[in-house]
Amino acid sequence: LILADAKLDDTFKALMLVLPSEAEIAAIIGKDVNSEIVHHARELVRKLIAKKLLKALKAAYARTAETGAYKPDTAGTAQRSLRYTALGLIAAADAELGVKLVQKDLVKISNMTAETGALLALLTVTRPERDELLSSFYERHQNDPLIIDKWFGMQAVIPGTDASQRIEKLLTHPDFKFSTPNRVYALMGGFTGGNPSGLHAADGSGYRVLADVIVKLNAINPQVAARMATGFRSWKLYDAPRQAQAQAEMQRILAMPQLSSDVFEIISRTLKP
Repeated sequence: LILADAKLDDTFKALMLVLPSEAEIAAIIGKDVNSEIVHHARELVRKLIAKKLLKALKAAYARTAETGAYKPDTAGTAQRSLRYTALGLIAAADAELGVKLVQKDLVKISNMTAETGALLALLTVTRPERDELLSSFYERHQNDPLIIDKWFGMQAVIPGTDASQRIEKLLTHPDFKFSTPNRVYALMGGFTGGNPSGLHAADGSGYRVLADVIVKLNAINPQVAARMATGFRSWKLYDAPRQAQAQAEMQRILAMPQLSSDVFEIISRTLKP
């Protein structure tokens, strides 16, 4: 009914379709959180909702197609918000259809908001086309540093058991520079702030990658290293095995020779009971 109501603003409709984030769910649970269970449960609910609303979502997606030149006004922003929120849910309900719609959109897209919106709709879809489309995005925009920041940021939030391996690979990418704060914030800030199932992976790999980055940054830019260290702040919400792994990585950081006072302050405060 909400999607079909012409009187309601598209921004409101888009917001009504968005579930609480995994980080918000973890905060509500409050303790002994298993990030993998939270991720899979949220995705299951999202998929069930999407399947139930699939017909209405397809209609909303079709209605919000851009028919003229890009307009950065309120109405246009709301329309794009609803369009790509609906597309993400369509992809959750039917991955093959979602991929086809994104591919079709990218052929004719003429603005960055729509292009990134289409790609973001596929980030939780585990299909080879997703990575192919991300590679094509890089090829199109590799000479624009701000857009490549977006490219790193989009990949940082892709969930899954291979999230930390993806981050490690991106850390060695020719366009990633530890000496460029915005590039670090795009990748590692995206990972720590937008990928709980990756950061809090059961095997501790997310914590290890974050600690490795902090160690590296400590010698290059202690202020950026300290900002990345805040990524550990939610560790006490999670279950005992995860807490032990996070604690071990933070202790490893504190044991570093020539640790900056900025990093020491954040990590030592985070470790306090």
